[in-house]
Amino acid sequence: IAFVALVAMVYGRKAAIGPIISIGLAFVFTISVNFIPVPGLENSSSQLQARASTVGAAFTTEGGGLTGRYATWEKSWQIFSAVPWVNTNFYPELPSLQTPQLRQVFGYGPDVFGDIYQVAGGSGERTGSGILSRHAHNFPIHTLIELGLLGFTAYAALIAAVVSVLWVCLRAAHRAAKPSFIGYLAIGLSAVLAARLLEQMAGKAQISDLMLSWVLAGVVASVAAMQQAGSSATSTQSSQSEVSFSPVTKPGRKSVLSLVKAFSALITVVAVVIWWHVPLTDSRSLVLTARGQNAASENNLALTGELYRKAVAIAPDGPAPRLFLVQGLINTAYAAPDAASASVVLAEAYDLAAGVLDRHPLSYQAWQFVALISQMQARKGLIPWATAIKDNQIAAHVNPGQWPPLEQLSRTFILAGQFDAALKAARAAEQLGAANDPDGYFIFYIEATLEANRGNFAASDTALAILENFMHPEAQALVNDVKALPR
Repeated sequence: IAFVALVAMVYGRKAAIGPIISIGLAFVFTISVNFIPVPGLENSSSQLQARASTVGAAFTTEGGGLTGRYATWEKSWQIFSAVPWVNTNFYPELPSLQTPQLRQVFGYGPDVFGDIYQVAGGSGERTGSGILSRHAHNFPIHTLIELGLLGFTAYAALIAAVVSVLWVCLRAAHRAAKPSFIGYLAIGLSAVLAARLLEQMAGKAQISDLMLSWVLAGVVASVAAMQQAGSSATSTQSSQSEVSFSPVTKPGRKSVLSLVKAFSALITVVAVVIWWHVPLTDSRSLVLTARGQNAASENNLALTGELYRKAVAIAPDGPAPRLFLVQGLINTAYAAPDAASASVVLAEAYDLAAGVLDRHPLSYQAWQFVALISQMQARKGLIPWATAIKDNQIAAHVNPGQWPPLEQLSRTFILAGQFDAALKAARAAEQLGAANDPDGYFIFYIEATLEANRGNFAASDTALAILENFMHPEAQALVNDVKALPR
């Protein structure tokens, strides 16, 4: 739409007829292909109609609010306005927030949106599900939280600079005697920029998106330089006589040019080396992590551990390979033949998870692993139960909007023999929506069992009735366990 409109504005309405026909034919061809029957698959036309019927509803709150984005935007704006943080007085293990009054100006810092979002109360998509939003799905709002008004203004200035350059190119194309390749290129880039801005209002700006945006800005600058060089060459030719001549290059200038070329080559080599060892390390680490996940799906545990360890060695600060390796070590500890072997594996897993917290001190995933490892270590007598309880309390505190860490905290209290505290944590998990999640059944088993042990059979029966509604395969066995309790 932007391309056709700009062609009409720059070169006149007649020039837009060709693009309109091309786009129309492509649209008709695409729709026609969808009506071709495919053996073994559902009718393509019905799929297309079902997909098209959801477009309008997606913009309404009842239809999903753009797949939960409305709720995410609302929660993100509350974060920017209210500046939430954790309770560092009760949990001194967590970092304090320096100069909170300046967070709206400078932001919380890059790559911490997900941590701040969970501290503010959890997910906007499915409250109580354990699924957290790691991005605002809106680049301006995301930038406001991570980089504040200063960062938002800087990005706005960059975009305004690109827009102004394209505007100059479009005006020059409009003044030209006839359409040119540079003019159409400027129109196309303007349309791409418009689409990019629109997509980032509801999309997720990943590393690839940001890279493409910088490439787009570089291409725009190159097109502007090409257009200016073409205009200068045209004006120079018109002012010169018909006598042709060859420019004479002085010997001294040749040596200077040679030095410039050599220096440029050296800078290029240095830049490539730095790029390989600094920015590209995260990408190389993630590739190994993905290969490790594939090996894990094939139950090749030896190769999985090897790939994860290589990924951690390449990018020691990267959280993803560390957390995957921690998960693998926890599974290894469960299957360990003796307590001594398990303690060694758990100690390594704990150090890896703690390493993630050094860079992301509010990471819910890292704290959840730390809490689970502490629970396992306490069960084997390696650490006191007070330490395991504290780690599980922190895991629940940094993610107040989700019930899974509260379930794990309740389990820890039960293992430590603190049944009143376990029941309180289970009730808190129920209030966060555990009954609405297919995996929340164990909360109600805890409630039914502990209430029965206290002699409060009415409350136990209430929890049992909720437990019976779960379709999880393990839920029925737990129902039978509760019914077998003495009264």
